[in-house]
Parts: sequence; C-alpha cells; structure tokens
Amino acid sequence: MTLPLPRAVLFDLDDTLYLERDYVASGFRAVGRWMAERYGVTAFARVCQELFAAGRRGDVFDAALAALDLAERVPVVELIRVYREHHPDIRLLPDAERLLRRLHGRVPLALVTDGTARVQRRKLLALGIAPLFDVITVTDELGRAFWKPHPRPFLATLEALGVEPHETLWIADNPKKDFLTPRRLGMACVRVRRPDGIYAHLETGPEGVDREVSDLDSLDLLPLAAGAV
Repeated sequence: MTLPLPRAVLFDLDDTLYLERDYVASGFRAVGRWMAERYGVTAFARVCQELFAAGRRGDVFDAALAALDLAERVPVVELIRVYREHHPDIRLLPDAERLLRRLHGRVPLALVTDGTARVQRRKLLALGIAPLFDVITVTDELGRAFWKPHPRPFLATLEALGVEPHETLWIADNPKKDFLTPRRLGMACVRVRRPDGIYAHLETGPEGVDREVSDLDSLDLLPLAAGAV
C-alpha cells in the first residue's frame, strides 16, 4: 500500500526516532554513578537494568532499593530527580536519520512528544535533531492535561504548519495513546513497530492505522524522499 504524499509529516520521538530503552539504560547508569558516589553502592544500575529487562515498569527504583536492602536509607525522590536531570546517552536510529534527512527541506516536518518537558528537551539536545523540524511540540509545555491523546497538541502543531489533518502523515509507535486522536482528526497514520520497542508487544487498537512497518526504511515515501514533489 502506497500512502498519499503528505503536505507535512509529524513524528513521535520515543521509540520512533530512537530506542526508548537506550534512554532508560542511560538513566540507570546515571543513577548508578550517583549511588556509588553517595552511598558506595556499585550494583544499583545493574539491578535496575535486570528488573527492567524482566518487565518491571513504574517502580523499578523501589524494587531495586528493596532488593539491595536500601529502602530505608535512600529516598526514591532523589533517584527520580537524578534520572530525569541526567544528560542522556542516546543516538538517532539510522533509518530515522535517513528518512528525516531525505524529507528535510522537501516537506514541513514536526515533532509531537509526551514526557516531562525538561526530559524531552534534553533528549532532543542529545540527538541533535531540533534543526530538522519546522515545529516541535512538547505536550508537557502546554500542560500535563494536554498529553496525548488530547487533541490540543496535534491541532496546535497543524495550525503552526498551516496544514489540515487530512493533508498530513503521523508516524509513531505507541498504540496505547498515539493513534486514537490522529485517526479521529483524519490524519494518515503509520505505526513503527520496532522489534526492540517498549510497546512492540501491544497490538494496535480498534482505531487501526494505515500502515505498520518495522523500520522507517520500509515506508512508502520514496517519491517524496527522492525529491519528486
């Protein structure tokens, strides 16, 4: 199925343009260094990574502290602060870089991303991709109530680009929140279901998508990417 050539392309960030588990591992290493310096504990990052690999989500730090018998000594709030404030060691995925650079300057590009604003801005700085986008919408900067799937960040982005929903393509990964609103708005939707993605095990919801691909090299935007606009 060849998608219609859009007037603008909107991207999600986490697990769409880089692997979110790389950010998580980077954060665990930062917290591990802090724990070694502050408490002399050298195994913390390893324990966190093992818990995460086993499927633990949301309370990894609590579980790691309990496993190391540190729950009474170390405030979890401090670990969260270090994790969120660290400078991430992450890389743009090669297929994402290829597509972004092929599209840049040929069609307007935008980014719509959830997450704590300072965290997401640090990710963008680490990846060095901000100059490739005409519009960057960090939903947290609109307010926590406007994270996906709220329509406001999408509508604000479309307005800034000067395009209508039916003229745009949305590329994202998370079936829990990424596609419901864009589908309702009439945007063409592509799910990137990367084998190493955190949400790869989840099936797409009843709203569906127009295409599902395992990488961005598989996307039928070749005429546009080649400059045939």
